[in-house]
Amino acid sequence: MGGAKIFEGVKVSGIQSTNGRAMGVKTDQGDITSEIVVNCGGLWGRGNWTDGRS
Repeated sequence: MGGAKIFEGVKVSGIQSTNGRAMGVKTDQGDITSEIVVNCGGLWGRGNWTDGRS
């Protein structure tokens, strides 16, 4: 296990998904790929999922 990386102050413009599973995010600072994507946007993060989640 490699631990976690936290990216602050990054604007997410989309979610990269494969077969309905989030595999990364598109940001204003480039794409980030990961085995696990955690949306910690709270109330403001609800609209960022583009893979069918609400």
